[in-house]
Amino acid sequence: MNKCAVAVIALCINLPISADDTEIYGATAIDPANRVNSNVLFIMDTSGSMQGSVDVTLNPYNPNTTYSGSYYFNDVYNGLNDSQSKGHHTTSLTQSSSTGCADEVVTVASVGKVLGVFQQYRNGRWRSLGDGNDGTIRCNQGSAKWLYSGNYMNWYHDPSNRTTSTRMEVVVDVVKELTHSLSDINMGLMRFDQNSDGGMIDVEVSDIATSGALIRSKLDSYYPQGGTPLEETMYEAARYYRGEDWMFGNNSLPNISVVESRVGSSSHYLSSIEASCQKNHIILLTDGEPTNDTSANDDVRACVNREYDTSIRTQLQLFRQWRLHGRTGVLDEKCRSFRSICGQSRYHHLYHWWL
Repeated sequence: MNKCAVAVIALCINLPISADDTEIYGATAIDPANRVNSNVLFIMDTSGSMQGSVDVTLNPYNPNTTYSGSYYFNDVYNGLNDSQSKGHHTTSLTQSSSTGCADEVVTVASVGKVLGVFQQYRNGRWRSLGDGNDGTIRCNQGSAKWLYSGNYMNWYHDPSNRTTSTRMEVVVDVVKELTHSLSDINMGLMRFDQNSDGGMIDVEVSDIATSGALIRSKLDSYYPQGGTPLEETMYEAARYYRGEDWMFGNNSLPNISVVESRVGSSSHYLSSIEASCQKNHIILLTDGEPTNDTSANDDVRACVNREYDTSIRTQLQLFRQWRLHGRTGVLDEKCRSFRSICGQSRYHHLYHWWL
């Protein structure tokens, strides 16, 4: 599936959607008494790849702190899993033939690590870095590597500073924290089908004062399984917002779209949109590209074609008015917009056709 398709689906909702963070956290109005909450629908990637591990920093590295450990403070290392004996003394970077290393020396001291290209003079010629070798290092030729200070290595290998979590655990923690900290907003939750066939509404979009606890409870039950049907799930989210019939939510596992998200117990979604000025957002939390994700392709293409055809018909009407009533004012500006949408060659073709 083309990666662009996911972005296109949002257009088919035909509703105002913005990615501004400040807007996501609540809609404002001229009269606060008449304000309407923004709608935010999170889509959680529950695919098998979310089992992958990530490093989570508990205490950030501070170059002004001397960390205890077995790594030598005055050495640099070219691998995070190197043993203490595989370092290079920092003087290897400050020899007369250590060309191009001035910035690297400053960075590794101030940040704890630096990415560069390095070679080492050993056994009579320039070679790749040799573990535990203190020969001269130059920084303007060779292969790309990270160098880490001994102090950084001691910080990195101290388990009290770092931990490992799965990708799902990291994302779940972030969303749960948001449900505790936000107010005056409507929030809901979707997830992928366990058999990679679209997704379902797991918590309807409603006031976070009510939906927050439901979302946290659902998140605690999630575990990684299946593929990554991004387009299909985004399309189902669009159908929910538009109040249309479900396409994937009726056969999803481990459950179908919740009854609260539908009109009664029917197959018709109950849209959470209450006002035309309301802001409506879909936030996709995923770690990868789509897989097993083709069942909505035809529907999405048809949706895009309908929107495109409507836009072209509107622009043609404007173009005709422009030809009949002169090339000034608002119509002239709209025809310039038409030219940018359709392309110069098509613009000229239509121009002659209207003659």
